[in-house]
Amino acid sequence: MTCTRTGAQIYIEQYGEYAYGDAFEVEPLVSNSPDVDVYNVAYFNIVMRSRSPINFPIKHYTVHNIEHWFGPHDLDTDIRGQSVLIAADFTNHGYEGVSIV
Repeated sequence: MTCTRTGAQIYIEQYGEYAYGDAFEVEPLVSNSPDVDVYNVAYFNIVMRSRSPINFPIKHYTVHNIEHWFGPHDLDTDIRGQSVLIAADFTNHGYEGVSIV
């Protein structure tokens, strides 16, 4: 697993907030069984969260659904603090990202 984006800005739909950190994507899980879905998994090492974009108006990832979130992630009480978010339902907007509107 290699870092796919250092300094990624991530929009987390479920929380309606932005996160900033490093993104790691795991190779897609593939199975020969027709009963098993093929999917990607991403790990995000989060160091900052906010209700508005952080540092720049570019979004690199959108997390649609969170699988699990380890560490502090209560925006109201802890704005800064390292945590790890795991997602299998996300969109990678590419290295250059997309503009936040």
